Amino acid sequence: MIAKNYSAILNQLETHDLLRCLNEPELTYLFKHALTQDAAYHSLLKAKRAELHAQVAGAIEAEAREDDAAVLALHYARAGDDAKAFEYAARAGDAARRTFSHDEALAFYAQALEIATRLNHPPVRAIYANRGNVLEVMGQHARAIENYRAMMEEARRIGDETMEADALSHLLTVQGTIGDVPNADAQLERARQLAHQLNNPELIARATWNVGLAVRFSVPARAIEYHQQALQLARAANLQELAGFCLLDLANEMQMAGDWRGAYRHGGEALEIFQALHNPPMLANAFGSRAIILYGRGEARAARTAAEEGARISAEIENPWGIGYNEWTLIGIEIDAAEFARAFERAERAEKSTHALGVPLFAGLTDLWMARLYLELNQPERAAEIAERGGRALKQMHAPIWDTLAAGTLARALIRQQKLGDAHKLLDPLATNLQNADANLWGYSVSAPAIIELALAENRILVAQKFADAFLALFEREETWGYAAELYYLRGLALRARGDLENAERDLNRAHAIATRAEKSILLWRVDAARAEIFAARGDNAQAARTRQNTAEIVRGIAAKITDAEWCETFLAQEEVREVLRGDESR
Repeated sequence: MIAKNYSAILNQLETHDLLRCLNEPELTYLFKHALTQDAAYHSLLKAKRAELHAQVAGAIEAEAREDDAAVLALHYARAGDDAKAFEYAARAGDAARRTFSHDEALAFYAQALEIATRLNHPPVRAIYANRGNVLEVMGQHARAIENYRAMMEEARRIGDETMEADALSHLLTVQGTIGDVPNADAQLERARQLAHQLNNPELIARATWNVGLAVRFSVPARAIEYHQQALQLARAANLQELAGFCLLDLANEMQMAGDWRGAYRHGGEALEIFQALHNPPMLANAFGSRAIILYGRGEARAARTAAEEGARISAEIENPWGIGYNEWTLIGIEIDAAEFARAFERAERAEKSTHALGVPLFAGLTDLWMARLYLELNQPERAAEIAERGGRALKQMHAPIWDTLAAGTLARALIRQQKLGDAHKLLDPLATNLQNADANLWGYSVSAPAIIELALAENRILVAQKFADAFLALFEREETWGYAAELYYLRGLALRARGDLENAERDLNRAHAIATRAEKSILLWRVDAARAEIFAARGDNAQAARTRQNTAEIVRGIAAKITDAEWCETFLAQEEVREVLRGDESR
């Protein structure tokens, strides 16, 4: 009888053009105009409104659908039922977090925490932790830190030591991630004490992991020790996600410490874990780490595939960290392939991520790639300016590896400008401290070629060969053929200058093979120009002519892809380029 009365009333309202009926996916009536709805709603007494909201919420709740949490939070809040409103606001926040609807998740978590102030110690630990996770995925590290500090304060207020330990653990993680842990020793010791006091295996493992995070940039070898311990603890407690974190950090630290083969193994394990856990943010990071290692190994296509997938996932979930992290490798691949326009596009995306994050590491490394880009376009003054800016940003990370990368990048720009004295100031400390080079292999991937280039520019041929021998032994050991290629080329130049054509040709052929496989067009034309000279010197004029022709075709192909007239002009203005083109035209 009631249903019939409602049906008649609804039909009458529809006839008067106040409502409209939707039959899909189920019978639904909507007000035609928002003003009409607002007027009808506010014509009811507050008590009646609350009663109706409670009835609607009860009817919806009876269906027990997870995706109704948001509407239930609304109705219970308007019904004045704080306990139910808190429960469903938290659930709605979790649902939005799982779909990476960041702003919606934050709004529901804020609603839940506001309601919590009116309740008697409701469970807010997970809400704070999940809100912090959302902020970290968004790259809002400063806000995440504020959230975890608020979580700690609330835990102390209500006397919940487990929540305090969890908050401190999350706080140290985000601080360690960006490389800035204030009062690190005291904070880390407090976290360790709380974890052991509570006898909580997860918190103990995380406390150990956080010690490693705090020192991973400054002392990667020490970080490796802590993360190996944390990995054992995580596996013993069956903490798969934490095990994945440890493996990924170990991959990054081993890479920084010169153990690229170990980094390759650990990174692969981390990737498998995050794929199995369906964790998009960490999966994107794992792809980014994998791409960097593959790039160093000279596996350009596999590196591109990994980085593009990591960047795609990161864009989909609006994670600026993952976007910037994966774009680094892609910028390098585009520069190597002489795809300068695409390299600039990728650098622009990386810079947007940098601005969103505000992390010096991202700003500095993006600048170093930009400096190399301008250097390959034969604009060394602009390259030096950007490299100096990048070096200043990286100084804030207090880690030798980044300083070594920055010094090498700037020095190469200075050498191109014939500012050899300034280059010496940057490179001499690195050249005289080779006992630590194996623990700073990534940094020397840029500085080693600069040291050899400087020696060649000053005609110190034996010194150039000595350094090339030393660095190649390290890169060969770790199978980082992508970086070894340029060193083979430079050693080939040194051997040629000494008249050792047989060994020079051997090194240049190695450089040619790696550059071809790794799609390093920007290196390949230089290698083949040097090979042509060796063929000519040993009297094989036909081979020399063919190689010169191939070299000229590579150079012309590069120039044809440079759409910016200024870039094309400066690229073609290089003496080496002019010599290649003159040699081909004179045949």
